[in-house]
Amino acid sequence: MYASEHGHLDVVEMLLATQKINVNGVCVYCETPLTRAARRGHFSVVKRLLEEKGVHIATYVVAGCMDSKTVLSYASEFGRDAFIPRLQMWPYPGCCAPPDGRES
Repeated sequence: MYASEHGHLDVVEMLLATQKINVNGVCVYCETPLTRAARRGHFSVVKRLLEEKGVHIATYVVAGCMDSKTVLSYASEFGRDAFIPRLQMWPYPGCCAPPDGRES
C-alpha cells in the first residue's frame, strides 16, 4: 500500500513479482493500492497495477466501510485527468469478475 501511495514503482514491481501480495487488499480507509496511487497521481504505478491480472478498479464495500469509490471517481475527484481515458477502457482482457461473482 505504501509503495503505491508514494509512487515507488520499483517496489511495486518487486512486490508483484513475489506473487504473495493481494493486489486488491483493502486498508482501514477502504482503499486499495490502485485507489491510493490514483488519488496521489502516480500514473506509472496506476498503469502497472492495471496490467496486473485480477486487479479490480472498484473499492467494494467491506465491513466497516462507509464509502465505496471506484478508481475512476478518485481520479476525477483529485484532478487526475490523464488516468480517466485508460480507466474508462476497463475491463481489460483476462481480468477477473468482481468479488460478487458477476461478470464485469
